[in-house]
Amino acid sequence: MLEAVTGIAHAPAGSYWDGGIIDYHLHLPYPRADGLVLYPHFVDHIVPGWLDKAFRWRRARGSWLDNVVLVAPSPEFIAALPNRKLPDRGDFKRYGLDNETRIRDWTRAIGESGRLAEAFARWVERPDPGAVQPLG
Repeated sequence: MLEAVTGIAHAPAGSYWDGGIIDYHLHLPYPRADGLVLYPHFVDHIVPGWLDKAFRWRRARGSWLDNVVLVAPSPEFIAALPNRKLPDRGDFKRYGLDNETRIRDWTRAIGESGRLAEAFARWVERPDPGAVQPLG
């Protein structure tokens, strides 16, 4: 459906796609899959359609999520990042031509995200059921 982009300057070799063209929040019939479905995400909820993201009341709910394990950064993690948010394309407006500061802040967020991944890997090795909350 989409052609991959390759040969991006300063990026690791490989194929890249922009999944946002399709949807950032996939609300699919996950119970059709055997076992649990791991859903790494950038927020702690799923909006059934990207165009509905502005409607705070619009959240995926119901049996389609019964076997989904959504892994998302906590509000405390987000609050500790530069500008108290995940980096996004809006930062190009925010920082304007101050690329040095944008790159510094994005690099810091990448480092924090690496530590978050390490914490998740430790959790997988020794799960703490108290850290798990139901969706919805």
